[in-house]
Amino acid sequence: MYKYNVCTVADKEIFEHQCLALEMRIPGMEKMKRLQDVDGTEIQNYLLRGEPISVHNDMQVDAIYIESGLNIEPFFEQNESPSSVPAKRNVVVRGKRQGKPMFQAKRVKV
Repeated sequence: MYKYNVCTVADKEIFEHQCLALEMRIPGMEKMKRLQDVDGTEIQNYLLRGEPISVHNDMQVDAIYIESGLNIEPFFEQNESPSSVPAKRNVVVRGKRQGKPMFQAKRVKV
């Protein structure tokens, strides 16, 4: 299982942008039902090649992260020049917020 830390704070807008980035960059991914907890935590589930991918906007942990059965980093490599990427696809998944790096991959044993 791979875990990607996207943002060090839970944020609805960043969560939506991250879901859009996955949908735009990963072909063949099936969007599943979005789950919402009573504390406001949201989890958007996807399926790719039989493996789960989930984006979490976790209010209790106060973070946005992705859990995936597949390595999704290759889909976000910056091979395209900015001028060749349509504006809708130009979603930032790497950057900084509150001084902490975003979208760091870490393979975890489950």
